Amino acid sequence: MVDYLVYKSFIGYVLMAETSKGFCWVEMGNSKNVLLKEFQKKFEGRKLQRVSETKNIHFKKLIDYLEGKVKWNKFSFDVESTDFKKKVWRYMQTIPEGEVQSYSQIAEAIGSPRAYRAVASACATNPMPLVVPCHRVVPKSGGIGQFSSGIFRKNKLLQAEGLSFGIK
Repeated sequence: MVDYLVYKSFIGYVLMAETSKGFCWVEMGNSKNVLLKEFQKKFEGRKLQRVSETKNIHFKKLIDYLEGKVKWNKFSFDVESTDFKKKVWRYMQTIPEGEVQSYSQIAEAIGSPRAYRAVASACATNPMPLVVPCHRVVPKSGGIGQFSSGIFRKNKLLQAEGLSFGIK
């Protein structure tokens, strides 16, 4: 069973999905219908259940964060991936709201100092941005870097956390 909800926020539509073990997918976009089609394709064969935020405490906490009502919470996740990516994602969950770290800082912190490109790959393939706040990861050389849901959304999320990269 996969519970899901589509929510309209300041960064566009957010589709959040969770199993009994934790978040399994979070995606952002401009179209609710496109997000729903992607979600249904990705989880084809699974039982999908649309729920309200009042029926799912984790969805409510994520919405409250997006609305600026609460600080970001560390969430559990249920995603099949490599041990390395999961290690990177767990570490990214420790980056405090309103702070950023570089790919190389994360690689160093997890004990793989030369693996900064693999850390970048883990960020790029993160299936649950917001749950794993990869928007808080930036290049060592400066600038805002990339974001799977678009630089515009990354910048808006960082602005909501009090950071500015001068992107409009």
